[in-house]
Amino acid sequence: MANELVPASITKLAELGFDPIEKLVEFHDRLDLDIYHLTHDEDGEPRAKFSNLAYVGLLNLKQKIAADLLRFKYARVPEVSEVKNTGEVPITQIILDLGDDGAVTDGGK
Repeated sequence: MANELVPASITKLAELGFDPIEKLVEFHDRLDLDIYHLTHDEDGEPRAKFSNLAYVGLLNLKQKIAADLLRFKYARVPEVSEVKNTGEVPITQIILDLGDDGAVTDGGK
C-alpha cells in the first residue's frame, strides 16, 4: 500500500530510480565541461575566439539549474535572523525640577 502522504509523482520517480536533484547536478557539471571545451582548445589553451552566443546560452542554462535547485530548498542560509519581542520593556519615569538657582533636583525626593 502506497503512503497516502507522498504524492504519486514522487512515488513513481522512486520506482523508476530517478532523482531529479541528482540529474540537475550532473547536468550542471556537464555544462561546466561544455563551457571549458568551448573556451579552450584541445591543448587546454584559451581560445582567442569562440561563440559568445553559445557561451551566454550555456551560462543561462546554469542559471536556470540554480533557480530550479532553489525549489528543492537548496538556498543560502540567511545571514540575518529575525528577533521576536518576547515581552514589554518597563519604562521608568524620572521627574526633575529646575530650582531657582538653575540647578536640577530630583523633585524633592
